Amino acid sequence: MWRPRIFKVIKEISIYSSYRKLLRKESLDSPKWSKFRLRYDWFGRIYTVINLPPTITNSPDFPEQARPAFVMEEISPINDYVGIDLNLSEVVTLWMEPIKENGGDSFLVVYSFVFRYLTLLWILRFLISCTLLVLFVVNYSQLISFLNTLMVDWGWIK
Repeated sequence: MWRPRIFKVIKEISIYSSYRKLLRKESLDSPKWSKFRLRYDWFGRIYTVINLPPTITNSPDFPEQARPAFVMEEISPINDYVGIDLNLSEVVTLWMEPIKENGGDSFLVVYSFVFRYLTLLWILRFLISCTLLVLFVVNYSQLISFLNTLMVDWGWIK
């Protein structure tokens, strides 16, 4: 069914609001949240730091390119908690990056909310349309008189 995008954006904002409420509730009440040392920031991104054990960082047999795979294995309980227990698998995405200050021995793991409809381009289009609509309403009489003079000058109206 076709619906204007504004309704999808409003629904996405309400889902984001529910997501933020869930984060607040979980950060205060959940023992799993504390066990995994999860935190969230102002934008609603859930994050934690995973430190690699010395057996991995000091091992010459374990290449640096395999470290993200080890981190993915380490965060599988967190993935289960965020995706299954909190039921956020459809609205968050995983992002991880080595922390350069530690020489890549630690990884920052971030789960961030995915906005599918509320984009910067949509916001700009919405603001431009609203501005043009307001300008049209405010200057309606001037626009009609201008169009009338154009039509008279071109000979469409006598």
